[in-house]
Amino acid sequence: MNIFEDDDLTSDAEEAEKDDLDQMYTNLAKDKIFNNNYESTAFDTGPISFQVAPQFSGSNASAEERIEQDMAWEVVSEILDHSKFKNLNKSDKDGNFRKLNKLQINEVYSFIVMQLPEFPRIQLFSVVQEYFDVNSNKFYDSLSNTFKKELIEELRKIGYMREKTGGPLF
Repeated sequence: MNIFEDDDLTSDAEEAEKDDLDQMYTNLAKDKIFNNNYESTAFDTGPISFQVAPQFSGSNASAEERIEQDMAWEVVSEILDHSKFKNLNKSDKDGNFRKLNKLQINEVYSFIVMQLPEFPRIQLFSVVQEYFDVNSNKFYDSLSNTFKKELIEELRKIGYMREKTGGPLF
């Protein structure tokens, strides 16, 4: 016997190594690939339903369009709520909201277009006019010719408006 060896340490190390090997063999025994049973997976065969959530059903728009509209609403309202325009959508003491004039409509729309240049103009138009509860015709009529032209070009590009055969629109 060597004076540097301790019988207790050697047996503890051997026992730990043996436990590790047992654990490894146990894991391999449970392994689906090594047991060649990887095709036998457990799954639930209960009925599956793909119903649209109630808040997105009941209108003419598809569920995707309504979800996209809600997402755009969140983005635009977040920007407007943290801008100088947040007071334009607050009610007075009687609960009445101020009407936007042409200049304010152009300023708000221009601000949103600058903040979200990648968003479709039609979607921005829809969300902003809804946010301030302005009639869409009044909102469109109040926009500058540049913004009107952008909206018309986008409508033509996606096929909602045919090309005009006459001269320029404005």
